[in-house]
Amino acid sequence: KLLRAIASGNLECTRNLLNEESAPLWLEMKDIQFNTALHIACQHYKPDKTLEMLHLIVEPHPWTLMVKDSLGQTPLHAAISNELTDECLLYLLNARPETVHVKDHFKTSPLHMAICWQASSQVLQTMIAINPTATMSVVSGSGRTVLHDACYRGVPSFAELLPPIIQAWSVACLLTDEYDKTPYDNAAQKQRTEPDFVDLVLQRTRQAVCAMVEVILIHVQERREYLKLLEEEEDDETREEDDETR
Repeated sequence: KLLRAIASGNLECTRNLLNEESAPLWLEMKDIQFNTALHIACQHYKPDKTLEMLHLIVEPHPWTLMVKDSLGQTPLHAAISNELTDECLLYLLNARPETVHVKDHFKTSPLHMAICWQASSQVLQTMIAINPTATMSVVSGSGRTVLHDACYRGVPSFAELLPPIIQAWSVACLLTDEYDKTPYDNAAQKQRTEPDFVDLVLQRTRQAVCAMVEVILIHVQERREYLKLLEEEEDDETREEDDETR
């Protein structure tokens, strides 16, 4: 009954059912595709009703945001793929920020999905700010980072937000997906991304390579000095043994 009320946008019926003592049980119930009441609210957008519907469910029961459907997707996944308004998405994000990096059965996070559906810069900025490092390191089923997807799809709003993140973690530019492609490979191949953004990715890729080479050279030099020190110690021991023998 609750699922039907939400799907039809019946706020009064939904409110009455959620005020009952059995409300938590209603919210745990799932349809044949394992969609909960909150999933259905995110799938059936109705102007002037959906946001209030989300409030009715999430405000007293924030745990509902972590429940997954048959695809392993949270309500936030559903909200993004069904293109809910920024106001609805931001409400869900603020209610349970950790859902940003929850992956479905295909290892796709809501952030990856937001890139694919070209969410607004405000939504993307909010998602990134929750955990910038995880933003760059979370990997999908095909080994793609968020930067891979942003470069592949050429998302203008994302291009504005990434520079400080890339600067803080340039190694993300070197990560390859299952096809051995870096984010820059995707940007150059598709030629969909803004030129300035492509240049930035290329620049950071070069910097990351140089930084890695520098680290390797430092380790090599330290290794050489260590081996040289060992040789000197062995020579000293050999000389001492010769002196004792004589």
